[in-house]
Amino acid sequence: MKKLLVVLLFFICSSLTALTDKPNVLFISIDGLSRDTLYALLQKDRLPNIKLITSRGNYRNMVLSPPVFNYKNTYSIFFSGLAAEESSEFDHFTPLPFKTSIFERLKECDEKIYTGIVLSSPKTPEALDSPGILLKLAKPTIDIVKDERLRRAHVVSAEVVDTLAQLKPPFFMFFNFVDVEYVGKRYREGAERYSEAVKKCDTALGDIIEFLKKSDAWDNTEIFLTTNYGYKKRSQEKSDLIWIASTRKILKKGTSRDIVPTLYSLYGLDVKETPLDFQNSILISN
Repeated sequence: MKKLLVVLLFFICSSLTALTDKPNVLFISIDGLSRDTLYALLQKDRLPNIKLITSRGNYRNMVLSPPVFNYKNTYSIFFSGLAAEESSEFDHFTPLPFKTSIFERLKECDEKIYTGIVLSSPKTPEALDSPGILLKLAKPTIDIVKDERLRRAHVVSAEVVDTLAQLKPPFFMFFNFVDVEYVGKRYREGAERYSEAVKKCDTALGDIIEFLKKSDAWDNTEIFLTTNYGYKKRSQEKSDLIWIASTRKILKKGTSRDIVPTLYSLYGLDVKETPLDFQNSILISN
């Protein structure tokens, strides 16, 4: 009997350790941020908060795959790891199929993983090219949803902090910044306003990091920062040459479709056991 109790206690302790070992994860996109501008500003020490993130890990080149720049494709990849069919910029959106989003899959894996999203768009929610529509079927499973609308970086950070204050660990959260993309479409990559927009996003990240530190969550929070597409140098032409920055060391140059399987691996979810047809690589070593 005593031996049985010892075994049972070991099992319970192992289960609790497994739960607390799950990290908090922030998955972030600075939409429309080019490699050239990001790397130049990092090298000039103009982005202290992104630099702080990479000081725990690193940053690397990445490629958007497939190279289709509309929100339908890029945000399908963000939310599920699966690319949308190639379509024109103005094709109607349809929701991701049931139980294919990362929010649903994490909940199915462990209902004690709390999830949140603050989704911003440079267009009105009524626009056809609207990433929020992709999550129509998934929204009931997301613990906290800040509905899609135009938000500037400082508003995003305030709403993210508000959401984080309500989420219990371990949590997974997605949010994005649209300031850089907004400027890039109207001016060009590398313009002064473009760089200033990047700095505003970095400042907003600093507010979020400060909250994580004050709430003793920083050390157990992993951050994966990327973009939905890049720009060719000093132009308004979009590029599939993107990047990823993280608190974890990214081991190799990958594609955008590698990110979601990598996030699954942090929570111990084997992508081979999912019903999804992943043809991807894990970007980190667990």
